Amino acid sequence: MIKLRGDPSFFMQPKIVDNFLSDDELNYMHDYLEQSEWTLQQSKIDGLEFLYCDVSSIDYFSNELYKKVENEIGIDTEIERVYFNGQHNGREGELHSDRCDITALIYISEYNTNWGGFTQIVYSPTDQYIIPPLQKRLLLFDGRIQHKGYSYSYQDTPMRVSLAYKLHLKND
Repeated sequence: MIKLRGDPSFFMQPKIVDNFLSDDELNYMHDYLEQSEWTLQQSKIDGLEFLYCDVSSIDYFSNELYKKVENEIGIDTEIERVYFNGQHNGREGELHSDRCDITALIYISEYNTNWGGFTQIVYSPTDQYIIPPLQKRLLLFDGRIQHKGYSYSYQDTPMRVSLAYKLHLKND
């Protein structure tokens, strides 16, 4: 049985929580990433490559911060994996769906409205959401829905970094 702790309305539309991270949490992530190794990944076969840093085995991300994410969801979940995405200019993702029930994105990079870097969620051609990647913002949505992360638009912008949680509903 799925345990509900609140209104799971994100299954109908994305849920946004601004200032989800504290300044200390954001600084911790920046410090962690300065020492981390990135690998290449693609959101679809033959798609453009962008950077990936798995943190599923790091207690802070898979326990402490995860509990905070799960509290915003309001439903008991299980982690499939947790990782950072890094996108330099021109390294777009592809429209894809995840193999999970819920995707949670936390935007880490600084942001300027001129830079782009949106996350696009496509329910249908006439029902789409375009979400700006404001720093410290949490975005929750149904991971089975088509979505895409866009890089920042200009060559002199920082890398667009987000922390992704791929989550499954917990059945008892």
